[in-house]
Amino acid sequence: MAKTKNGFDKMTEANLLVKATSIVTHCTGNNYFTDIQTTVTAVGAARTAYGSALDAAKTGDKTSIAIKDAKKLELIVWLRKLVDQVSAIASGDLVILKSSDIPLAKDREPSPLLTKPNPPILSAGFNLGEVTSEGASGKGIKATMHMITPDPLTSESVWRSVVTTSRKHTFTNLESGKRSWYKQALVGVKDQYVESDPVSYIAQ
Repeated sequence: MAKTKNGFDKMTEANLLVKATSIVTHCTGNNYFTDIQTTVTAVGAARTAYGSALDAAKTGDKTSIAIKDAKKLELIVWLRKLVDQVSAIASGDLVILKSSDIPLAKDREPSPLLTKPNPPILSAGFNLGEVTSEGASGKGIKATMHMITPDPLTSESVWRSVVTTSRKHTFTNLESGKRSWYKQALVGVKDQYVESDPVSYIAQ
């Protein structure tokens, strides 16, 4: 169901003025909103007063700025009242809501499911005994575990893990000429956890 949002206080002053003007234009004479034209008119009056106060405040005069702030608050109060009335009339109807040009809240996308990643891409680091492991990237990944274990690989192998928010990690102080095994694990929202198959690489 479509929903409006009341983020007027987070808008810049110029954007608030533009949005208020557009909302009044879209709602005035709108057949969906014949019963709330009194509120539409009040928003229009508050918008005009705010626009005048905004221009006057450009001089930097403290009194003018205080008046501008008060008129801004008054406009926001009327806009929120109009939003409530429009929302009640629309009852989630997207066509009616869009006809008002009131900002709409974005629907939350479902959390993406993590899939088994490919083995990490391995390459020699800048120095001897360094191996860089580059893992997967994508939506829903909160952290990447870069994992290493000495050769030979067995069911009893103990993996050393480095957890980062980067898909790339360089293992250091490895024995040159020695083979190790590497894999990556992805950690996602709602305790999702998936591992790649292991792959081996000989440190230079």
